[in-house]
Amino acid sequence: MCLLTVGIVGNMSLSNVRNKAIFSWVYQIHQADGSITGQEHRFLMELAKHLRLTEVEVLAIIDHPEDYPMHPPPSEYERMRILYYLLFAMEVDGEISKKEESKLYQFGLKLGFQPEMLKDMIDVLAFYLGKTLPDEALLGLIKKYAN
Repeated sequence: MCLLTVGIVGNMSLSNVRNKAIFSWVYQIHQADGSITGQEHRFLMELAKHLRLTEVEVLAIIDHPEDYPMHPPPSEYERMRILYYLLFAMEVDGEISKKEESKLYQFGLKLGFQPEMLKDMIDVLAFYLGKTLPDEALLGLIKKYAN
């Protein structure tokens, strides 16, 4: 489940700040192709619940997603967890648009991942679009690019 770093930033824990940034990035991926589908909306609401965001926080993020920058965690595990949220957000509506890919590259690079790995992950998701994605499909790529 969620293993977030906990610290204090003003009155807000780092995990809450990071959770808002994660939600913002996922929202921006959904928004990249111009509209948010019903599947994407459901994904966002489940994600908000999973990240323990309030309705007020969600609405604030939706109003100004650019106001929630990500400060990538030092842990590779945490960065990979964030990347997984982004990857699955990108394909939840059964389509992967070039604009969504572009956003994923933008965010993935900020998380410190190699462009080649991001491309390979997108290719794997596209290949399995509408099918069951085997666990080992993405894990194999992670092992390939692991330091």
